[in-house]
Amino acid sequence: TINRARLSADTVYAELADPGSRRARIYSSYADMLRVRSRQSAFDPAAAMHVLQIDDRVFAVKRFCPQQALYALTNFSTDSLTVCLPDVDAQLMLTDLLGGRRFKAGAISIAAYETVWLTPKKLDIMLSSCRRSMV
Repeated sequence: TINRARLSADTVYAELADPGSRRARIYSSYADMLRVRSRQSAFDPAAAMHVLQIDDRVFAVKRFCPQQALYALTNFSTDSLTVCLPDVDAQLMLTDLLGGRRFKAGAISIAAYETVWLTPKKLDIMLSSCRRSMV
């Protein structure tokens, strides 16, 4: 495992340079998540947070601030699930910031061990504002 093995820097760099390697895929996924996270106002340390009770197999958190509401859901089961957000209009369309999929708040499909970060903003609007902030 990565936490117990004695690794040489050269070996790690070589594995990270190979996009098909396990280490590179894991690193790339985490780096992508951090890039998305850094662009979200709701992930600011000063933003408010509520833990949601939606299913015993799902850890769900609502993060919010004046600029954004965001729902972070992680399915900790081996089953694919469909869940709904409490106290939210079931017809509200949400975009997963990690995968780009769209869901109604009343029917969110989450694969086994999947994490989704959902926000009501449209993905194309969010991406264009992110691109503007990067320029």
